[in-house]
Amino acid sequence: MPKSANPTTELVKRRQQDTVKQLREYYHLGQQINRIVQQQSCTMNEAIEQLGWKESRFTAYKAREFAEWSDEDVSDITGENRQGPPLSWSHVVVLLTVSQRRRRKRLIKKAVKKEWSAARLRTEIRPITDRSNSGRRFGEAHSSEDVIQALNRYLKRPLRYLQQILADDNPVDLEPGDRQRFKRLRTAIKALATPQ
Repeated sequence: MPKSANPTTELVKRRQQDTVKQLREYYHLGQQINRIVQQQSCTMNEAIEQLGWKESRFTAYKAREFAEWSDEDVSDITGENRQGPPLSWSHVVVLLTVSQRRRRKRLIKKAVKKEWSAARLRTEIRPITDRSNSGRRFGEAHSSEDVIQALNRYLKRPLRYLQQILADDNPVDLEPGDRQRFKRLRTAIKALATPQ
């Protein structure tokens, strides 16, 4: 009696094949858009409409960007050049923000090895200036301006409190015990700020 295939394994394989097919279709779509724009001297929007992608302009625009990658880069995404499952279209959209090919290739390897979601990949790519005050670790600073902007953003909240203190404003969101501490703090700051 032949051994039957594991249904879960078959489903995973089918989904991976569908993902590769979708990625290849988007790559081909992007190539078609570029070809039409060049041959017919029309706008991208006109090319997109000719191909019937009027309702999905975002995808069509991203597909056009994706088509500028080399075949080797696309094979890295689809898993044809490496072990492991293909990355998704969501991963590709995130990777399109990376202009440096070598960095993009490193990120693809990491994303596959560590099984990153597209959201996790986005946090690896996003520079320090784009991160919120949510307690994440500092990102990689690429210039002194990045550091200055990050510090400015992280210091805004305490600075607002200090401005409130110096402006003689009474914050309405303080508890009664905090109001007393606030008044003592204001007095101490004003004493320090007053020349002797």
